[in-house]
Amino acid sequence: MDPSLKIFKKSLKILQKSDPSLVQQLTRVDPRDLYFCLTQEQELNLVRTHEEKTYYYHCPFSAQKESETWFYSLDLHAATTLFVYGIGLGYYYKAAQEWLKKHPHHTIIFLEEDLSIFFRLCETDLGLQLLKDPQVQVIFLRDIYSQPSIFNELTWTYYGSPYIISCLKLYQEVNPHRFEKIEHEIHFQFERKKVVAHEFLNFGVGFFRNFYHNLFELPHAYWGNGLFNHFPQVPAIICGAGPSLNKNIHLLKELKDRTLLFAGGSALNALIPKGIIPHFGVAIDPNIFQYSRVAVAEPHAVPFFYRHRLFHEALKAIKGPPLYLSGDGGYATPNWFDKQLNIEGEELDSGHNVVNFSLQIARALGCNPIIIVGTDLAFTNAECYADGIAANLNLTKEELNIHHPDEPLVLKKDIFGKPIYTLWKWITEAKWISNFSEINPELTIINATEGGLGFKNVPNKSLKEVIENFLQQPRPEIAKIDEEIQKHSLAHITTEQILKHVQEMKISLNDCALLLSKMIEEIDIMVEQIEQETPPPVNLRSLSMTLIESDIEEEIAYLYLLNIFNQIFIHLHHRQIQDLKSSKRHISEKKRAIQKLELDKQRYIFLRDVARFNRELIQRAIDEKS
Repeated sequence: MDPSLKIFKKSLKILQKSDPSLVQQLTRVDPRDLYFCLTQEQELNLVRTHEEKTYYYHCPFSAQKESETWFYSLDLHAATTLFVYGIGLGYYYKAAQEWLKKHPHHTIIFLEEDLSIFFRLCETDLGLQLLKDPQVQVIFLRDIYSQPSIFNELTWTYYGSPYIISCLKLYQEVNPHRFEKIEHEIHFQFERKKVVAHEFLNFGVGFFRNFYHNLFELPHAYWGNGLFNHFPQVPAIICGAGPSLNKNIHLLKELKDRTLLFAGGSALNALIPKGIIPHFGVAIDPNIFQYSRVAVAEPHAVPFFYRHRLFHEALKAIKGPPLYLSGDGGYATPNWFDKQLNIEGEELDSGHNVVNFSLQIARALGCNPIIIVGTDLAFTNAECYADGIAANLNLTKEELNIHHPDEPLVLKKDIFGKPIYTLWKWITEAKWISNFSEINPELTIINATEGGLGFKNVPNKSLKEVIENFLQQPRPEIAKIDEEIQKHSLAHITTEQILKHVQEMKISLNDCALLLSKMIEEIDIMVEQIEQETPPPVNLRSLSMTLIESDIEEEIAYLYLLNIFNQIFIHLHHRQIQDLKSSKRHISEKKRAIQKLELDKQRYIFLRDVARFNRELIQRAIDEKS
């Protein structure tokens, strides 16, 4: 048998365990346009001719020197995870082998989109060695935009691991834009995970410490969902607080009867002191800073759309009608309470900031067109806020500097093609707006910010031009806002009803905590048995454990509260879970079984702590109401 064919078959056998679909594709690929050749140092290389141009995948003089130069150029003093776009014949892996051996958590993930490269790699000894290595992962990239789940899963797997992103020298030279897109997607996904993980690892405190208190405010609120579709084809302006707002804020004052004006967060402090009173405020943030942002609207009785996440004292500071919107992104708990109180409705995606959420609300009300102003999502002229906001909020220099020292600045181009610094969180918010425009093609969405990042699929126009083309006629529906709101009072909901359902959730949380404690005890018993047995039992669940788990999963507190924490825990420990399943990890079955149980024990302890924490928060809300 041809030695390369023998190696190829061994390689496919290894790949079959990690990516069966890739194996199927490799058996059908024709790699004849990609040839083996030799470098001047007599190392294997690959060469391809495309459009009369010849490309060597590694340096034609010395592949080893190229890979060593690449490796020593990396700043790996803190990194444990290395993403590399392009795999070639594996020489970069060879250069990094000593680094991999220094720590079992050091990992290389190769991202390759050329099946022929994979085919040729699988024919080599170095390729076979690479595929066997438990500290190496190879990913076939079909398309980064049609495969967002690939990057979603990867960033969950390696969340919390310091990482760097690099590229095969050839790919950096011939396709730098592709590398830039891949680099952007990895950074983007990690930043999203950071936000999610921070909240859930802290038991969702940012949400639940306000949620239970805010439930008791429902009898004084109005149902915001009741306004949906009552403003068809009425123009809306969504106002952010970015520095470009300075260019056109004076134009907003003249539009009160021609367009619905939405403002939330710091935008309220830019508009109201200048005599521009929005038709609707939007407030969802759970932090203490929301109080001063909402308080500026007190004298004007501005109606506020809100969710239960809102900082409790800020909700109480709303003097206009509070407009409760059903549900809350990320948690099922509000849905359960909405159902019990008979106020279920369409749940809007909150997005990543108050501008994102305001867009969803405007769409739900029936508004069209929707114009975005003051939403730079970048440091326009090295500023982050419009004039007057810092003074109005009495922000210190430290509070004004919203850029954390550990957070990298990202250099992008603004809507005029000029370089501008931004943050990953802002890029995330901008991407949400781009996606919103794409999935709502029936809406006319216009960016009249006149600066900043801009949004894909959203045209840029000056606010003056928008006024001339879309905002010339008064809209009588605007004068009837208060009349429409009054039709949707939630005064029929009583404190007694809320207390009844809150107590029901508290009892269920307590039951979950007791059951989870029993499960932890059962795991300790099982671990002790395994330590005394050889081999370990095939089933790591005793009958008692199975019954307890079934009881937990039937509790309303698990279904509507703890379940999401369970899912996030599994996401955050995905790497450990995969390692324990991997046949590449050469550990005894006894040790593997014990480690699986210990990870389960950590999960149950975490869920028990979440249950106890929420039980105490509920009691505090009840005590405050008593």
